[in-house]
Amino acid sequence: MSAEAYYKNINNILDYKGGAELLMNDHLETDIINGKGKAYGLEFMIKKQMGMLTGWISYTYSRVFVKVDGKFEEEKINGGEYFPANYDKPHDLKIVTNTKFSEGLTSQPIYIQHRQANNLSGSIL
Repeated sequence: MSAEAYYKNINNILDYKGGAELLMNDHLETDIINGKGKAYGLEFMIKKQMGMLTGWISYTYSRVFVKVDGKFEEEKINGGEYFPANYDKPHDLKIVTNTKFSEGLTSQPIYIQHRQANNLSGSIL
């Protein structure tokens, strides 16, 4: 069993101003604003490495927030306060199993479920 925690400050996140023209723009740098962010999380993992059934289960709770606070009021996103990033994935559950039936026959189903931006999804690979 293992557990990990992390916290990271992120600098120099680039975002576009609202209404920015991205195509055929000779001065794209004038439509980019700088931001910062922070990321933190916890991960728990349990492994089983002996016997006919082996594998692991992990759960991760993580958050990523971005703050874009431009010089002018129209450049501020969310009023200059932190907001969840597009790639924020608060909950992530992974289950991997490996069953050894005989020397040459094994099975390895993988289940992944995560919640991202109010969207719950899961899949079996």
